[in-house]
Parts: sequence; structure tokens; C-alpha cells
Amino acid sequence: QIAPKAYRTQINDLLLTALILAIGDWTQNYNISLSLEGHGREDIISEIDLSRTLGWFTSIFPVNLSIEDSENLGKAIKSIKETLRHIPHKGIGYGIA
Repeated sequence: QIAPKAYRTQINDLLLTALILAIGDWTQNYNISLSLEGHGREDIISEIDLSRTLGWFTSIFPVNLSIEDSENLGKAIKSIKETLRHIPHKGIGYGIA
């Protein structure tokens, strides 16, 4: 409950940081590529009213996450948070041509 306030994070930031640290401690590689899934109901376009729709608009998109200094937890959390924030439209529209 303290970390989200201190680092302005969301739960996914903390969980993904913990995952990378755990896998990194095991493999000595703190760089991981994986696919993330979003529910597609993020407020990306304010003109679209989704209030009369049901279900999710699932989006799956690749992301490469890495931690340079695994000994500095604050820096690790910030690194993952910033990487996730730079994903365009939270992954919605990836792969659509």
C-alpha cells in the first residue's frame, strides 16, 4: 500500500517488477519479453461511449521489460513503470494494419 503512493504506480507495475526480479535472480538475466493482455476499456478516446456495451475488447501486445540495477528496488519499479507508460494507447491497436 505504500509503494503505489510513493512511486505513483499501479498494481501491474509492481507485479511485473516482482516477476522480472524473481526470474532475474533465478537466471541472472533481468531482461524479459512477454505478451501483456488488456481489457480494452481504457479511456483512450474520450469521444467513444462504451457505457452500452458488454464484455471486454481484449488486446494482446508484446513488451520487453528490463531492469538494469536489480539491487535498487525504487529504480527498478520506476523503470518498469516508465516502460509500461510509453506503450502507445496501452497496447490497443497493436498489430492492426
